[in-house]
Amino acid sequence: MELQEDTEHDSEHRGTALVVDDEQTNRLFLSALLQNAGFNVIEAVNGQEAVELKKQEVIDIVFMDVMMPIMDGIAATKIIKSDTEGVFTPVIFLTAMSDSEDIARCIDAGGDDVLTKPYDANILEAKIIAQERIRDLHRNISRLLGSLDTEHEMAHHVHDYIFTQRNVKVNKVRSTILSAARFSGDALFTAYTPNHELYIMLSDFTGHGLPAALAAMPVASIFHNRASKGYSAQYILNECNQQLCDMLPGNMFMAAQFAVFSLNTNSVQLYNCGMPEIFIMNGKENKVRHRVESMAPPLGVDDKLALRPAQKYRIETDDHVFLYSDGLTEARNDTDLLYTDSDFNKRITSLSNVSSLYDDILDNFHQATDGHELEDDVSLVDINYSQELFSDSQSLFEGEQRSLEKGSFDLQFNSLPDDVFATEPDLSVTLTGKQLLNTDPVPLLVENIDMLTELGDNKTTIYLILSELIVNAIDHGALGLESKLKNAPDGFEKYLEVRGQRLSDSPDAFVKIQFRLYSQNGRTGLAISIKDSGKGFNFNDYFKNKPDVNLHHGRGVFLVNELCDTLEYKNDGSYVEATISW
Repeated sequence: MELQEDTEHDSEHRGTALVVDDEQTNRLFLSALLQNAGFNVIEAVNGQEAVELKKQEVIDIVFMDVMMPIMDGIAATKIIKSDTEGVFTPVIFLTAMSDSEDIARCIDAGGDDVLTKPYDANILEAKIIAQERIRDLHRNISRLLGSLDTEHEMAHHVHDYIFTQRNVKVNKVRSTILSAARFSGDALFTAYTPNHELYIMLSDFTGHGLPAALAAMPVASIFHNRASKGYSAQYILNECNQQLCDMLPGNMFMAAQFAVFSLNTNSVQLYNCGMPEIFIMNGKENKVRHRVESMAPPLGVDDKLALRPAQKYRIETDDHVFLYSDGLTEARNDTDLLYTDSDFNKRITSLSNVSSLYDDILDNFHQATDGHELEDDVSLVDINYSQELFSDSQSLFEGEQRSLEKGSFDLQFNSLPDDVFATEPDLSVTLTGKQLLNTDPVPLLVENIDMLTELGDNKTTIYLILSELIVNAIDHGALGLESKLKNAPDGFEKYLEVRGQRLSDSPDAFVKIQFRLYSQNGRTGLAISIKDSGKGFNFNDYFKNKPDVNLHHGRGVFLVNELCDTLEYKNDGSYVEATISW
């Protein structure tokens, strides 16, 4: 082996060329041509030496003879090309053969071009220039891919924070998201609200990969921000729709399933916007309890879409709610679709054990699609309803249960600053007619109070107090609804139906809410007064009876009484005053 250099061409150095030929004359002649063209040259007399030199030196281009002793050029090229570490090193075969099959063998072995003997300087230069173009293009692509990998790594970090770390970890929820690309267009969001409901949303964006994942980021922000402040699922989905309509191109949209679990009422409220059916499974009888089909188009399609409150369903311990994306039912194997809608429904309805359904579906899916690339992202979520769903959000419920069990229902009448409710309110809101139907006032009110005075850890308590008092004022005051409607088997459905009808038929109904801040004995106080247009109720008789903790109504006011410093109903029950201090 011999290294030949020509210092005359240092100023136009084109890299290092490896010349591999067992004939010394051929090596010397080609080396001279390459040195004159601006290359440093390394020589090898057979394929084995070429392989060793390629490991030791940085080689920019290889000129490989075909027929050589010890190891021929075909074998050497296969080894060199198999160990490139992502770097493109062109190999030009040197041959006196012109047979098409021989040339094909050279290309099949990994050769990039063929130079026939005797060598022509002009043809040699043209072939080198062509390979240098390819090499430079490969280097540019590799550099861009390296930059893209760095950007993807950063995007993954942000993606993981937005889509995973901000979610609450919930016991009894199992989920799988399989991505058809590096990033998934399917996403799962979970959060507890200030009144200790559990929000779970599964979203499915058009397509997959980074564009779909980027489009989902503002949705994640809206979901977590609004859920933490207690906004309703209806409000969150409507805001997502407006944001996506403004942001997305016309060919992109987001389908979504949204579940709201309430331990207080043992219910689940389900929204389905352009997704497959949601299944509520009876865990004790191993059968389908409810199917919830899509109630609206996907979000981001119609900027005039205004979702109404969805139906609530009664749910029992060990029932299961299944959410999934169409990637599950539209996956393909070699022959056809893995599932048709009827096949999937048949698998759901023919189950023998609800608790194993999640694993059965996934096992069947993996077996049927083994070795096949996914055409779309695939998601499956199994929520096993029980008290454990709320284990991270339980302290207040436990306090409520203890309060109800001990039977302490005397209304609070502690001392207050004189005439606190006679002063001008710091904040006053009146909701009338359609506003009662379309507005979720509690989160906005809590935000405004927080701007007036720092609520800190008291925000959740005030949220609960306002939720109970305002819902009571609207439903049982202005609309005259009776809570016992909820106790029937279809109670929630009937209650919501009657509620919606009365809101539509009551344009003069109103609820007036006022807030006053005060200070007493070094503590900050909030005085709340709520007036509704209803006929009121006999609050004296109401508080004589201990509420039944097994019913889905009648406990809210007693909970408020425990949380407030004072609570007093007036005007036959159509007006209430409450105070809390910290």
